[in-house]
Amino acid sequence: MNPAPKKQVKKPKPQKVVKHQSRKTVEKPKQEVKIEIPKPPIPPKKRLPLEEAISKISNFWPELFPEHQLRPIKTGIQQDM
Repeated sequence: MNPAPKKQVKKPKPQKVVKHQSRKTVEKPKQEVKIEIPKPPIPPKKRLPLEEAISKISNFWPELFPEHQLRPIKTGIQQDM
């Protein structure tokens, strides 16, 4: 018969010393107040009267409006000319 092994006695562990950290105050940047500057209103586009526009276009393309019959064309064609 073997005698029962002796229990080892645990040594008490020394308690860890907790260092108190000083709290750093974090300064939040102040939000800048944005002032919105109102935009001026957009002026309406300058468009020629229909008869004048047809006569200007007909100078370059005489067969575009046969017998003054109007057909849809590109909007803003005056800037392209």
